[in-house]
Amino acid sequence: MDKNCKIVLNKILKTENPEEYKLYFFDDNLKKEAEKFGFSVDEFSNILHQLEDDRFAKINPRCFYLTQKGVHYHEFLRTKTMKWILSSIIVPIFVSVSCSVITYIIMEKCF
Repeated sequence: MDKNCKIVLNKILKTENPEEYKLYFFDDNLKKEAEKFGFSVDEFSNILHQLEDDRFAKINPRCFYLTQKGVHYHEFLRTKTMKWILSSIIVPIFVSVSCSVITYIIMEKCF
């Protein structure tokens, strides 16, 4: 997810009821909403499609709306970050310390 997607998601989440936020594609609603968010219509449309590709939102022929993952995207990102920290930092440290302890014990018994 890029910076613009986060900007759009955060602004939608600051609305009164983000679970019920819908952007209907009738008349010039897309243009008005793009201006409200500070993007061109093409850029805003690309952001909406990126959010759909990342499964934060759904787009049907009539409207755009957030999925459960989009409404609670901070928690999903936190979970993803915690998994990364665990698998990339904590587990390697544990393995390294364990190997060092085992090597030390073996060396003490041999000499």
